[in-house]
Amino acid sequence: MKTKIIVKILLIIQIIVQTGCASQKITQTEQIYLPDNYIVASDSTTIAAIRWMDFFSDTHLQEYIRTALNNNYSYTVALERVNQARLVLLQSKMAYLPQLDAGVSAGIQRFGEYHMDGIGNRESSTPIPDPYRDFNLGLRFGWELNVAGKLKHQKRAALARYMASEEALNYTRSLLVCEVATIYYELIGLDKRQTIYSRYIESLNASLSLSRELVAEGFETSLAAEQFETKILSLQSIILWEKHEISVKERALAVLLGGLPIEFVRMDFEQANVLNYPVQTGLPAQIIRYRPDIREAELQLQASKLDVAVAHAAFFPSIVIGGGGEFNSFELSKWFKTPASFVYDIAAGLTAPIFRQREIRTLWENAKSEQRIALKNYHQQVISAYAEVLDVLSEIKTTESMQQLKYKEVAIYHRSQESATELFKLDFAGYLEVLSVMEKSLEAELEYAHISTSHAITHILLYRSLGGG
Repeated sequence: MKTKIIVKILLIIQIIVQTGCASQKITQTEQIYLPDNYIVASDSTTIAAIRWMDFFSDTHLQEYIRTALNNNYSYTVALERVNQARLVLLQSKMAYLPQLDAGVSAGIQRFGEYHMDGIGNRESSTPIPDPYRDFNLGLRFGWELNVAGKLKHQKRAALARYMASEEALNYTRSLLVCEVATIYYELIGLDKRQTIYSRYIESLNASLSLSRELVAEGFETSLAAEQFETKILSLQSIILWEKHEISVKERALAVLLGGLPIEFVRMDFEQANVLNYPVQTGLPAQIIRYRPDIREAELQLQASKLDVAVAHAAFFPSIVIGGGGEFNSFELSKWFKTPASFVYDIAAGLTAPIFRQREIRTLWENAKSEQRIALKNYHQQVISAYAEVLDVLSEIKTTESMQQLKYKEVAIYHRSQESATELFKLDFAGYLEVLSVMEKSLEAELEYAHISTSHAITHILLYRSLGGG
């Protein structure tokens, strides 16, 4: 009879386990189909596979990036996030093992004369010492069997989140590397603007001296000299503001490097302008592999699916085995006398939820909702990354064409400025014509510096948007 009851109980447990495992199958990550190529056809070679120290050849920039990776506060915080996720993963791995606690206690109790325990003790043939002393030392354990697969899914979810934290760290590193490089090139561009303004002030000073000579000789009025002088003062004030912008950028770079502002050494504009950047984009599908933010979103999606499985496991019964052993005595001299003072117990229990005020179902439905949110976030990351690459590629193509046109425009204005100056010396051109040509030449050269700087920065953005760094 007892054997039949045990067999029935085991059959019920087996059906529960099989039902639970069958209902917890996890579907694969939903795929997103991207076009075969970006703007033009290409192969699988992508700059995302290039290390940042190989992508950026400037030794000064390499040193600043290394310093940032060692000292940047946001990056070190991301490192701590990875460590936290690793600790959670270690804890989930230990969930398969039983809990074990040790305890020691001592107490004293006096029985009341008009209390049930006191009366019973007096009438007993072997009365307990009154006051009663209790000395106890022992171990207790509890072990939840992984019947519905809850512990397995919890461990896998923790592993997915640990891997996601590593991808978040990789994304933070990619952003940091490219942000340092961007500010570095912006500083190079600002240096070039200072050089351009200074050179034009020298040209204006030469024109001012010439105009004063012509005024003295009666060929020009004092208005010409005043116009050149006011233009010089205007450019000098612009130089002061540009120096302020340089100091702001240098402080921003110092913050990224995790230190106080210093004087940053950097290459000049002409050196930076002739650098060649690789532009191999690879295939659109490769951004899913190389972009750390997309990989993080995918891992978070996997973790959310496992959370659904964990929440679903709460519908099924749980089996817990527990017990303990201890030394117990009311006399200190007999505390460790074995086997008389040694006691133990062991038990097993099966608990099934019946009515929990919809708590379990709410947790399950919330987990499914979080899974749908994670899926939408994953799709959004992929689509946004693809659109970002297209935007940067379009900008690279546009700035490259603009750079070539603006270079030709600057060359023409330089020749026009030389011609206007010579004609002004011979009194064949007025000072207004000279000023007009110089202003347009200055504007064209500043635009050329800006476009060239933007062109270099767009290559940095392409490197990051493809998953490099």
